[in-house]
Amino acid sequence: MEDKIILIALPILIVISPFVSQIIKVPIAAVEILFGSIFGYFGLLNENEFFYFLSKIGFLFLMFLVGMEIDLKRFALSEKRFLKRTILYFLILYFLSFVLCAFFELNIVYFVLFPIFSLGMLMILLKEYGKNHKWLALALSIGMVGELVSILALTILSRSLQGVFGFEFIEEIVLLFFILMFFYFLFKVTKILFWWFPTLKTSIMPHDDMKEQDIRFSISLAIMMVGLMVYLHIDLVLGAFLSGIFISTFFSHKVGLHEKLSSLGFGFFVPVFFIYVGFTLPLEAFSNYQTMMHALFVIVITVLIRILTSLVSFLGYLNLKDTILFALSTSMPLTFTVAVATAGFQAEAITQEQYYAFIIAGIVGSIGIMVVIKMIYLHFAKL
Repeated sequence: MEDKIILIALPILIVISPFVSQIIKVPIAAVEILFGSIFGYFGLLNENEFFYFLSKIGFLFLMFLVGMEIDLKRFALSEKRFLKRTILYFLILYFLSFVLCAFFELNIVYFVLFPIFSLGMLMILLKEYGKNHKWLALALSIGMVGELVSILALTILSRSLQGVFGFEFIEEIVLLFFILMFFYFLFKVTKILFWWFPTLKTSIMPHDDMKEQDIRFSISLAIMMVGLMVYLHIDLVLGAFLSGIFISTFFSHKVGLHEKLSSLGFGFFVPVFFIYVGFTLPLEAFSNYQTMMHALFVIVITVLIRILTSLVSFLGYLNLKDTILFALSTSMPLTFTVAVATAGFQAEAITQEQYYAFIIAGIVGSIGIMVVIKMIYLHFAKL
């Protein structure tokens, strides 16, 4: 019976979310998260394998689309001065996180949480504003590095909380490094291959594609890469993310491909993921004063260290308004916040109250920041 209710409730929520978003002037992802929490509270959504499986597909689809937004050629040709700014940005970000954790006597979970990156919510901004804005293009480039650093940080956190050290721990880190090196050489070999055989691209994805070969190849590649990550016991996000980068790098001649995949993802699978995120948080948690204050603390620290870091690293490369927008756009690590909270709670490194505070911070922070970004954007657009 629960499966039948979800089969009815999910399509209804997906269909009405755009209308509600337009009426209340709140980003659609925020509406979907709120729907998940409210409908879960009233029992119209229930935990089951089907719902979880669809949400997982939605998340991986989202990360695949994020990867497709990455312009690897442009990133490789970046000026040395920009690369120095990027390195400085991450050094300051993690230094501030360390200082604040030491000052407030917080454990390693917070040290990983404060500077963590997740490109999932950034994709919503790209969908709404486009990547022609300098601050958003920069957020995407920095986010790519931040995503990889975050995957590494999350792997180290999970293993350290589980007490997995020694040879097994080193083996996993080395394996992750070799996977990244493998993809690096795969990109190099593919570049040479397509240079020697330029017609191979159009054979895989022809211009006049009546059999949807571009969709078949893209989805199949993503599934294979995710399957490889499953086999190697590495975060599945990495496989989906890198396969998206591969498609955008070597098949840029398929101009309409991203639009077709984006329509499929944001038309169904991605909304299911956001609804599930809202569903995982009980509404009762919002009534706990201590939990809400702790969530506010996490949000403030997450935003504050990014604003300070961005002002030091990129003010000059961006103007003040764009620097603030850049800082805010990178302050919504919703998906990885959930991952860090789950890892910490399962290892009993944080309490249930802290766990709920982290989830609330991820959800409320993302919603609030998206609204603030829209207000700033619209204000300056009028000017």
